[in-house]
Amino acid sequence: MSDKVNKLKQIAALTDVEISLVRACVQNLVYYGVVTLVPIFQYCAVYSATPKLRQLTRCAGLQRQCVEFCARSSRQLPKVSDLFRMYAGMTYGSTVRDLCRRARPQELAYPITLHNEDASSLHSEHSQPLVRTYNGLVCLDELCCQGGLTAQQLEEQLERDSNVVFIVK
Repeated sequence: MSDKVNKLKQIAALTDVEISLVRACVQNLVYYGVVTLVPIFQYCAVYSATPKLRQLTRCAGLQRQCVEFCARSSRQLPKVSDLFRMYAGMTYGSTVRDLCRRARPQELAYPITLHNEDASSLHSEHSQPLVRTYNGLVCLDELCCQGGLTAQQLEEQLERDSNVVFIVK
């Protein structure tokens, strides 16, 4: 059963309204532009950019919203040009997984240590320094390999270290 039907059933149950009425109400809300139905984002799904993507190159407000929405954290903001390239790469027949394999967005972020005296404070599980200093020359993907960590583990450690900032190349 599709996720949309399940959500409509939940709304019907919570409001004690017949599902056909809930469906008609939601359809009207969509028709009049009051709501937008957003599918669950999946790496195995195929998404395709529309000509409206050009608005991202013209509208500063849309760019700001897009960057904030796509950012992993407020300290690690992507560039609009990188986001545009990713969206433009969404073509019929290519999954998001395929796109990420081609574009390798994890290789765009490079950590830099602001204060060297605390740079060796990150340790792996074996109490060895993970990296003595982040100089902006090694991407997150390579650091994961060096430290034997998953991307999530490394990013969590780096986010806790206020001496580390990210540059996006």
